[in-house]
Amino acid sequence: MPKPPREPEIEFMGKVARRVILLLRVAFFSAGALAIGHGLQEMAATGSADSLQPLQAHTDRGVVWIALGLPLVVPSRWILSKTLALKAMLAVFALLWFVPVCFENDSPYGYILRMFATLISFLSMLVWRTLWRLTQPDDAAS
Repeated sequence: MPKPPREPEIEFMGKVARRVILLLRVAFFSAGALAIGHGLQEMAATGSADSLQPLQAHTDRGVVWIALGLPLVVPSRWILSKTLALKAMLAVFALLWFVPVCFENDSPYGYILRMFATLISFLSMLVWRTLWRLTQPDDAAS
């Protein structure tokens, strides 16, 4: 049985909402790219000349920023669908969470901060993906 067509106002509001949500995705992607860039910069930064270890990198702070930015940059289907990419991303996240524990400058509870940063990014993408699917036209949603 065919569905009655939607009102033009609802169609217009759906298009506007979809464009706003697309702009939100672009903002998330930009923030994620900046976070990854800042994390890499933190990891490459060296200590001051006055410190005892001038070549000691800030790996603990850098990895936190990378753990925050990575879920915002990768396509959302990689972390929200049951594919090989999801398993690969889980392996990458596990490495980001637990490998820095081996570095001497990592705090005892640094892994919790890295997990929390990844969780916040993941939840942001989950909300974005849900809103994106809700604003799709009826024929594409079914």
